[in-house]
Amino acid sequence: MIQTGQMESIITKMYAYTANVTGSDSYWSKERRKLEAIMQQKKMGTAFFTFSFADNHWHDLHRLMPSGLLEPKKRYKNVLKNPHLADWYFSERLGSFIKHFFKGILDYEWIWHRYEWQSRTAIHAHGVVRLKNDP
Repeated sequence: MIQTGQMESIITKMYAYTANVTGSDSYWSKERRKLEAIMQQKKMGTAFFTFSFADNHWHDLHRLMPSGLLEPKKRYKNVLKNPHLADWYFSERLGSFIKHFFKGILDYEWIWHRYEWQSRTAIHAHGVVRLKNDP
């Protein structure tokens, strides 16, 4: 029979383990604590942003796909069959957006973002940025 102290120890270890499982409650809790720690050390963020995946509208992405540029229904299937290409391309686009918009135009002090996947398997990102010119 497991005693109360042992059960708490098991739960603590499981929570620590599942913190590495993307999408679990403990994972999101860990990510929230990371962001809170950044804000405690470096001040609150200036803006919150969401970067969405326009999977059927990024023609450059579909030129990279094995079947090439197709009509919209086939594009969707192409993305489902090649999630590694879609996620890589999204990551590249997000990096380019951050570099040109936040670094080049607005000039940020710090930035944090995380990736999420919608139920239809489309990736998107949420982030917080602190601009250097924030009062």
